[in-house]
Amino acid sequence: MEKLYKLLGIIAIGAVIGLSLAGCTSDDWAVVADSLNSANNDFANSYSSASETGMTYTIYNRSSVTVTLYDSTGAVSIPPYGSASARFNNSATIYDVSYSPSSVNISQSGYSFTFTD
Repeated sequence: MEKLYKLLGIIAIGAVIGLSLAGCTSDDWAVVADSLNSANNDFANSYSSASETGMTYTIYNRSSVTVTLYDSTGAVSIPPYGSASARFNNSATIYDVSYSPSSVNISQSGYSFTFTD
């Protein structure tokens, strides 16, 4: 019975939040989405960097040029429209990676990065 009350409480809280957000404009939703994406990225990078086993990231190169990633273990080149995977942890963190050329744009979504022109 206690589980039922907890479930009903969660549903009620969700309904209140849903109703309060119903009046949001598309700009409001964009701010919420950006905040959630940023929090997701921060969690992924913090967890991976603090963990001994770490997590595997997927890197997508959706640009028209070869992108080279550099870290303490060496370099990896990803051809245009190719991809690569790499495991980062507390001894080789995602924060230690640099890339070239600097003309490409980079975006993150959790445990994946995408390079674009």
